[in-house]
Amino acid sequence: MDPKEIAERLSDISERYRMITENMVDTVWVMDMDFRFIYVSPSVQRMYGVSAQEVIGQPVHQSLTPESLEHALTVFQEEVVLEESGIADPNRTRTIELEEYRQDGSTIWVESTLSFLRDETGKPIGVLGVSRDITRRKQAEAEQVRLESLNRQLQRAESLGRMAAAIAHHFNNQLQIIIGGLELVVGRMPEGSDTCSVLVHIQEAARKAAEISRMMLTYVGQTTGSCKQLDLSELCRNSLPFLQAAAPKGLVIETAFPSAGPFIEADDHLIRQVLTNVVVNAWEASADSDNSIRITLETVPSHDIGTSRRFPPDWHPEHIRYACLTVEDHGCGILPKDIESIFDPFYSTKFIGRGMGLATVLGLLKAYRGCITVESEVNIGSIFRIFLPLDLSEPTVAEPTVKPTVNTSKGRILLIDDEHMVRDIADMMFKRLGYDVLQAANGKQAIALFEQHHATIDAVICDLTMPDMNGWDVLTALRSIDPKVKVVLSSGYDEATVMAEAHAERPDGFLGKPYRMQELSACMQAVSALPDDFLSAKG
Repeated sequence: MDPKEIAERLSDISERYRMITENMVDTVWVMDMDFRFIYVSPSVQRMYGVSAQEVIGQPVHQSLTPESLEHALTVFQEEVVLEESGIADPNRTRTIELEEYRQDGSTIWVESTLSFLRDETGKPIGVLGVSRDITRRKQAEAEQVRLESLNRQLQRAESLGRMAAAIAHHFNNQLQIIIGGLELVVGRMPEGSDTCSVLVHIQEAARKAAEISRMMLTYVGQTTGSCKQLDLSELCRNSLPFLQAAAPKGLVIETAFPSAGPFIEADDHLIRQVLTNVVVNAWEASADSDNSIRITLETVPSHDIGTSRRFPPDWHPEHIRYACLTVEDHGCGILPKDIESIFDPFYSTKFIGRGMGLATVLGLLKAYRGCITVESEVNIGSIFRIFLPLDLSEPTVAEPTVKPTVNTSKGRILLIDDEHMVRDIADMMFKRLGYDVLQAANGKQAIALFEQHHATIDAVICDLTMPDMNGWDVLTALRSIDPKVKVVLSSGYDEATVMAEAHAERPDGFLGKPYRMQELSACMQAVSALPDDFLSAKG
């Protein structure tokens, strides 16, 4: 057939479809082999916001997004190859999903079922399509994918959190034995001897192991430190000299901070750690590229906090406005498949580092009810935005601390711990400090000893996690015998997490494992300075 006959044939077909499709919801269309619309049903007005007359004669590429156009051309080419093979079913159809533009510039998702229109010889002369708006279905599918991804992230985070907390707790118990034992031995060694030097190195290694254990507890949000009102601009400015001194040679750190504020409530040391860890991550990513980092600080409304690539994945804003600390680099970027993993403990794509920097950042943000978002493109760079709740109270002035009067006399300690090696080391540490010690391996044994000797017991050090009776149960039982007894809870878990539990009886102090002699002595002195001096003579 010549081009004129093909056009007449397509015109006849279009007229027949016009009479059939006047009142259809789906859009029916006919396109020639040059990808121009010959006929479009009136329903195109409802789907695309444009009249049929405006569409006829227009090329199909004007209505498709670039990705969908590429997909449509690929499908068409596949069908042409099938035609040329001579074995294809001439009555076959092909269904594809495409994203298309509406008249107002918005997009909709369309499911189109396609088939060739043929001349008397069976040769394709055009394409017949029936298109249906599936935007709501695609949105529902996208939401389902998002929720499934969120659920996987939450399950993984919960699993990692349980594992990290349990490992850190048990790890800290064993480190208590190592650190306490080493301190006892080193204290007896001749200073400067080879053996003493070796033991000091072992002490340092144990201290670093304890730091990793602490970071694992931080990852699960079990660290808040000593909270006070902080001026973020002041904190960032004060941190810059240290960051610049530690940065790789030639790194430029650009900044934009307000003259004052925003104010948050947090521990200054821990927020400085958040800043440092994110900046270090940025300069490590920039090692082989543009050697500059930009740090900015502002206040943003909660509705401006993005939901994509936001961590923790289940975070939701609880305040109207947030402080936003942004760290931007022009480094190697992060692969999309890796972004969900960068906050996992010990995950690292770099040879250097321990893989705990960003995990620690996430844990601290959990503790402060904040979040972090990530934008990244490979070979372009990354933007990390940290959001923290504002402290809207009036700026505070620190009051001078009054040093308490400490009773330096010694007394008798009831030491309760189900780990016999922890008990033995702590026993020796207390005795080195001048205390007399009674040991109990569990809550029942401790209660029996306290009933027998409470008149001569000046304080109780009780492990938190024990079988049968935990530290809270023991504390309650001891206070029922002597309401004024001084009790210190000891645990490998973080103090803030332990003290957040609701119990009628509260301890007089907390001793985090692993502790050293200095920390043990400071804890006992702090408890002794409380009212109803627990070191007063009782017998």
